[in-house]
Amino acid sequence: MEVLGSATGDGFVSYVVEYGAGATPTAWIRIGDVVNEPRERARLAIVDTIQLADGPYQLRLTIERTGGLREMVYRRFVADNSAPSIALAGLVPNATLPRGQAAFEVAASDDTRVSSVTYEIDGAFAGASRTAPYTIAWDAVPGQHRIKAVAQDSAGNFAETEVIAFSVP
Repeated sequence: MEVLGSATGDGFVSYVVEYGAGATPTAWIRIGDVVNEPRERARLAIVDTIQLADGPYQLRLTIERTGGLREMVYRRFVADNSAPSIALAGLVPNATLPRGQAAFEVAASDDTRVSSVTYEIDGAFAGASRTAPYTIAWDAVPGQHRIKAVAQDSAGNFAETEVIAFSVP
């Protein structure tokens, strides 16, 4: 995660970016070195959120100014490294579906929010849904087919179902 912002102004001496776990951290971990050059509308630090446990965190930017004055700015963020869960609902392997329009549905959940579910049939995009119950309609074409669905959460984590074979007479 990039930390973008400004650390500049009258009497600028240095800045440091830190993070702490929880809504009110009792300990802070410095990200990178103390920086002695002002930055305006630039990257101040990078946080590797993969190493963090899921949950809320605080960022703290401390700007030191001449005379020993310190200015602190806080921002919250949430680490989410957990993939959503997903399963195709009501479709068993090697099922036979009727001709016409077929509806597919998944059960998908996440500790934050499922942002989308996409479906692939025979390796091609077949549809997407952004709201539960995450269904699509498909014009059933005769033949042997394979379907899978992919859920993505708001942090960009994803999970996919097993590929399930089915047929349409």
